[in-house]
Amino acid sequence: MVLRYAIRQLAILLGGLPLGLWGLASHAIPYWLTWMTARLLRPEPDVEATYKLVAGVVMYPLAWIVEGWLLWRWGGGWLLALFVVLLLPGGFFALAWGERLRRLYREGRALLRLLVDRDLGRHLGERRRAILDEMERAVARVPGPVLAGREEPRG
Repeated sequence: MVLRYAIRQLAILLGGLPLGLWGLASHAIPYWLTWMTARLLRPEPDVEATYKLVAGVVMYPLAWIVEGWLLWRWGGGWLLALFVVLLLPGGFFALAWGERLRRLYREGRALLRLLVDRDLGRHLGERRRAILDEMERAVARVPGPVLAGREEPRG
């Protein structure tokens, strides 16, 4: 079952590799420009996201225009058309592909740790029981009417 899951996830990851890499490549320059702009402006932490958003609204279209122009100069209209068609799906796919890669890495590390540390399952089970015991003690301190969804009469 674990092997089947791993093979399926790896197949999805490899199948999505071309579009994922395309999405990363076509968005790398505007991503870097947005990051660099926000870094150079050094906004206060409470407005940093706003600076990044405004910089992204400017940098992404400008970078895409330059990228599109370069592709048109190098490959003509068909390459520009392909760029435009794949631009947005490539970005979304790159995000999903990157997240799947990170999740597969985390799950692989966890599986390796479980295989290497034979006592890990027992330790995690003990920890789970301790957490459940603590939750039961906390619930036991809650007045009955509150648990039943009624308010307690006020004194």
